[in-house]
Amino acid sequence: MQKLREFCLNLQIPALWQVPMADYTSFRIGGVADALVFPDTEEELVRVLAYLSEAGIRFRVLGNASNV
Repeated sequence: MQKLREFCLNLQIPALWQVPMADYTSFRIGGVADALVFPDTEEELVRVLAYLSEAGIRFRVLGNASNV
C-alpha cells in the first residue's frame, strides 16, 4: 500500500488508509478497507484505475455504497 500512498500523494488525490467501511455504507456495516481513494475527476479516476491494474492491486469501485 505504500506505493499507492505515494501515487495518491504525488497526484494530490485524496485517500484514506485502514478505514472502517461502516462509516461509508448506508447500513453502517462493513470491515476495514486497506485504502479508500477519492478521485475528483474522470481523469483522476482513469489514472487510479490504471495504476491499480498495473500494480496488480485488487479493488472495488463503489458509488454511494448503498447496495453493498
